[in-house]
Amino acid sequence: MTPNSPFDRYLAGDSDALSLVAKEELELFRGAAGCIRCHNGPLLSDGNYYRLGVSRTDPGRSAATGDERDRYKFRTPALRNIAETGPYMHDDSLETLFDVVEFYYRRVPQGRSGGLLPDVEPLLGQSYSEIDAIVGFLKSLSGEFPERAP
Repeated sequence: MTPNSPFDRYLAGDSDALSLVAKEELELFRGAAGCIRCHNGPLLSDGNYYRLGVSRTDPGRSAATGDERDRYKFRTPALRNIAETGPYMHDDSLETLFDVVEFYYRRVPQGRSGGLLPDVEPLLGQSYSEIDAIVGFLKSLSGEFPERAP
C-alpha cells in the first residue's frame, strides 16, 4: 500500500537505494541482532504470537483463545512504515523506535514473571551502540503514501 520505500527499491535490484550505512544496518537486522527471526516476509512479520514481558496487566491472546499458554502473548507487528506509527507495543508504552529497540537490547525481563518466561531474551551480548543502526534501518521501510481524495 505504500510502495517505493528505499528497502523495496533495494530488493527490486536498485543497489543504490540503500546507502552503504543502511546496507550495514540491514545486515545487523538480518544477522547479529536477529530481528529477522520474527520480522520476515513481505510485511516483515511472521504473524506469530510471543510473550515479550511488556505488560502483565493485559492478558494478551489468551483473552481470545482461553488458553493459559497464550497469556501475555501478542502478535508480531508488521514493520512497514513503522517509523510513522508510534507510539509502540500493544499498549503504546514505548514512545519512539529507539525505545523499542532498546527494550529488545536491554529491557526484556529476565526470569519468570507470573510463572511465565518471556519468549525472547535481551540482546545483552550486543553493543548498545547498535540501537541507532537498527532504528536507521527501520526508517528505510517507509514508502510513499498514496494520494486519497476526500
